[in-house]
Amino acid sequence: MVRPLAFHLLLLPVYLTLVQLLTPSSAEFAVIGPPEPILAVVGEVAELPCHLFPKMSAETMELMWLRPGLRQVVRAYAHGIEETEIAEYRGRTSVLREDITEGKAVLRIHKVRASDSGTYQCYFQDDDFLAKAQVELKVAGEPEVVLSSRQWTWAPQVLAVVGPGRLSCRDSTCPFFSSAHPWQVAVGVTLLSLLGLLAGVVILWWLQQKRIRALSQESERQRAEKEAALAREQGERCVKEKLQEELRWRKQQYLARDRSQAYAEWKMALYQPADVILDPDTAHPNLLISEDQRSLQFVYTWQSLPDNPRRFQDRFCVLGRECFTSGRHFWEVEVGDRKVWQIGVCRVDMEVKLVKIAPQNGFWTIARLEVHDFQAQTDPWSKLTIVKPPKRVGVFLDYESGEVLFYDAIDGLHIFTFPQGSFSGALWPFFRIFSQEPTALTICPALKGVGNSLLPDPLPDPSLEIPVAPGSANSIEDPQVEVRSLLPPAQP
Repeated sequence: MVRPLAFHLLLLPVYLTLVQLLTPSSAEFAVIGPPEPILAVVGEVAELPCHLFPKMSAETMELMWLRPGLRQVVRAYAHGIEETEIAEYRGRTSVLREDITEGKAVLRIHKVRASDSGTYQCYFQDDDFLAKAQVELKVAGEPEVVLSSRQWTWAPQVLAVVGPGRLSCRDSTCPFFSSAHPWQVAVGVTLLSLLGLLAGVVILWWLQQKRIRALSQESERQRAEKEAALAREQGERCVKEKLQEELRWRKQQYLARDRSQAYAEWKMALYQPADVILDPDTAHPNLLISEDQRSLQFVYTWQSLPDNPRRFQDRFCVLGRECFTSGRHFWEVEVGDRKVWQIGVCRVDMEVKLVKIAPQNGFWTIARLEVHDFQAQTDPWSKLTIVKPPKRVGVFLDYESGEVLFYDAIDGLHIFTFPQGSFSGALWPFFRIFSQEPTALTICPALKGVGNSLLPDPLPDPSLEIPVAPGSANSIEDPQVEVRSLLPPAQP
C-alpha cells in the first residue's frame, strides 16, 4: 500500500498542472466516461456511467445516449421527460438521475442482449454548448476468436457478475484478471488517464490555434475589403473631378456664345429629351385634351368621361402618359401668354390627390397664379420674382440625384431648383390649369439628337448666375430665391 501511495504522490503535481490547463470557462465543460469497457452478461443489467468535468449540475441540460453505428437515439432526457427512439431498446432503458445535481448520469439497460454490445455516446448539451464521451459495452456470451499456436478456434468467455459494471472470470480463459496485481492495475489506469489528459491538452491547443487562424483570416479579409473600397472611392473621386473639370471647360466655352444657344447645347448634353403626351384617363372632366394629346384647355362644361381610379376629380389636373423611375429627362411646355398654370412632376397614388401640393406629399411644381405672381410650390410657397414671364418652360428631372429644375426654355434663364432629396417609385409629368384662356397649354415634341456627355451635375456654376430680387408668399418670409442664368450678361 505504501508503494502505490508514494507513486501517486509523485504524480500529484502533474495532475494539478493538467487539471489547471484543462479547466474550461464558465460556459464550457467536458464529458468523462469510464476508461475501460463496461462488461455485462446476457439477460442481466448493465449500467453505462458518464459525468461532467468540472463538477456542475446537469438538471437544466439535455442528456442523450446514441449508438453511432445505428445513428439513432437509445435514450434521451430533457426537462424531466425521457424518450426512447430505437424500437429494440423500448422498455429496457432508463436514466438514473440520483446524482444529476453533481453532473452524473447513468444509462441502465435491462435484460442485456448480445446485440447491445458496442459503442455508446453520452451527450450533454447546455444551450449552444455540446460535449460527449464514448462508453463501450461488452456483453459476455459472444463468440470470440482465440488464436493458438496450431489453429483458430472459437471459445466463449464465461464471466461472473461481482458488482455493477464489474465481472470476474469463472475459468482460465481470461488469465489477466486472475494474475494482475492491484498496483499494476493502478499504474495502467494512471497511464491511461495521463494519456487522456495529454490528448485533451493537444485537442484544446489545436482548437485554439484554429480559432486564431480564423480570426487572422477574417481580419485580413476585412483589411482587403477596406483597401478595395478605398481604391474604388479614390477612382470615383478622380472620375468626378475629371467630369467637373470638363463641365467647367464647357461653361467657359459658353461664355462667348448666345445664352439661348448655350441652353440648347447644355440640355442636350446632360439630359434625355422625353416625348411627353397627356394621359386622358387622368384628366379632370373640365379639361379638354387635343387629339394629338399634347395640348390642354379648360372648359366650363363638365364632360362625361369613363370612371377611372386614376382620374383627378377635385383638381383641374392631368398627368403625362409615361412615368420615370431612373435617369435624366427633360421636356418643354409652351405656356404662351397664359396667366394661370402649374407644371412639374408628381408621385401619384389614391391619397396624394387630396393632399396639399408640396414636395413632402410627392409634388415638385412651379405655378403662375396671376400676371406677375410666380411661385414654387414648396411648404410654405416660395415667391419667384421674374422680370420677364417665360413663354416656354423647361422641366428637368434627375432621378438619381433627387433634383427637379425649371428653366426659361427660350432665354436659358434658371427659374427654380427644388432642394436635393431622394425619389422612390415612379414620377409622372404634372399639368394644371385654372381658367379658360385663349392660349392652350402645349407640350413641345421631343427634340432629336442626344448628347453623349456624362457630366454629374446639371446645375450651372454659381459664377454664371444672375440674382433677381427676392420675394415672399402667403405673408411668410422665405429664404432668398434667385432666378439664375446659365450665362452672365453680355460684356459691353
